[in-house]
Amino acid sequence: IFTFDINITLFDIEKPNLRVYSRQERKAKRFKDRQKREAVRETIVNTSSFRASTLFETDRDIALMRSTYPEPFFKTFKQGFNYFIYGHWEKSREVFQRIEKILKQPDFPTRA
Repeated sequence: IFTFDINITLFDIEKPNLRVYSRQERKAKRFKDRQKREAVRETIVNTSSFRASTLFETDRDIALMRSTYPEPFFKTFKQGFNYFIYGHWEKSREVFQRIEKILKQPDFPTRA
C-alpha cells in the first residue's frame, strides 16, 4: 500500500516567483537546494532511530493535511492494515469497508 489520506486544500499555495534569475543566481540556488537535500539525507542515513512513520506526527505539513480525518478513521485503517499484512484478507476487507461509513464519502484506496 503506497497511499495515505491527506487533504491538500488546507494549504496556502505560494505564488510562483516570476523574477528572472541570472545564470549565476540559478546556479547558487541549485547549490543551496542540493546542500539542504544532502543534509536531510545525511540525517536519515546517520540516525539509526529515524522512522518515516514518525513524520505523520511531527511534520507540520503532513499533520495539517491529515487534520480533517477523524481519529476513528486512523484506528480503523490501522486495524484493517494489520489484518491485511498478516494475511487475514476477509477480516481486512470487512474493516476497510467500514472506513467509508466513518468518512461519509468514498475512499477509493480502501476499496482496492
